[in-house]
Amino acid sequence: MSKLLVSSLAALALMVAVAVAPASAENLKATFSGSSMKLTTSGITVEKAGTEAKTCTLNTGSTSGSISSNAPYVHNEVVGGVLQVTGFTCTGSTKLQVWTLYAQPYFDTTTSKYILPLEVSTESVTSPWGKYLENGKALGVWVNGSGLTPSTLTYSKTQIGLLSATGQPITISGTFNATTSTGGALTLSH
Repeated sequence: MSKLLVSSLAALALMVAVAVAPASAENLKATFSGSSMKLTTSGITVEKAGTEAKTCTLNTGSTSGSISSNAPYVHNEVVGGVLQVTGFTCTGSTKLQVWTLYAQPYFDTTTSKYILPLEVSTESVTSPWGKYLENGKALGVWVNGSGLTPSTLTYSKTQIGLLSATGQPITISGTFNATTSTGGALTLSH
């Protein structure tokens, strides 16, 4: 009888645990409200290995492009006649180039935030410390604007690549204002 009671209590405990367990995390597809994107910023910080930092501003004051299949591709510079990048001028008369093709955005149900992944290029691009290869997907956090306040895209010590010569990580931190290419509201929904 005691074995039956113990088994019954164990089964009941398991059913209660399953019933109150949180639902698993899920990423929901997010959709842009427009077909173009323009990013502006007062500046970002780029760091090598988390120590040496430089402040960078957009070469042309903005970077823009189209949103195709719900994935933005923005640029303000062409390298080698082919590769379109977003170019920055950094302290010490140095440059930073980021290949700015974004993957499709999503809503992270665990954090309740919109995420806009930055895809990677197989091409080597320029950093203040030499050439680097982009790696992984840098995840920017998107916050919808309201009224005259634009949406924002923020990176916080987000790794964008590794220096080709040393393998040291390159990270960026900063916030971009995001609008349509004509300055209209650009938001995400899910």
